[in-house]
Amino acid sequence: MVRFQLEVERIPGSALGESRARPRDGFTLIELTVSVTIFALALMSTGLTLLHGVRSQDESALSSDAIRVVRDIFAEMQEIANQPQDLGTYQGISAIYEVYNGTKRGITGLPGGTVSIVVYANETNVPAVLGGPQDMNYDGDAGDNLGGVAAGTDMQIVPVALTLTYTDERGPTTMTYYRRIAQTRK
Repeated sequence: MVRFQLEVERIPGSALGESRARPRDGFTLIELTVSVTIFALALMSTGLTLLHGVRSQDESALSSDAIRVVRDIFAEMQEIANQPQDLGTYQGISAIYEVYNGTKRGITGLPGGTVSIVVYANETNVPAVLGGPQDMNYDGDAGDNLGGVAAGTDMQIVPVALTLTYTDERGPTTMTYYRRIAQTRK
């Protein structure tokens, strides 16, 4: 702020020349109130921005943990699918239905975290997001029911849906992930 100082030159014989203007020292109360109000608003804005950033970071950490859990379950399924077919020990791609379908798991580290698993063994019920209805044993149709250990011995791909639920500051969060598991190594 630029300050100007008014100096009055003394003119002999005039009433104005008798006085001399004094320079102002300091701020007025109004100037001080306005500047404190502006500072307080800027400080509140900065605080709210920081609070939002911390909340976003917490939500991001929960989402990362949730995705890690889903990725780990899909990796387990892939590992079973890559094993030689042995229905007695629940190994091989056909065993995925028996091991995982309809299961629900709790998740440590995620508040209220659970994963529900659906394995689609009836070819006509495979959701469109997984390419359904789909011929999972490549026999030329998409109408087989492969929902048993013995019936599923010729499965080539296994459509799976994982529904993940957990609670964060905004409330319950539900995410569904879809994947087709196929034997990738023989």
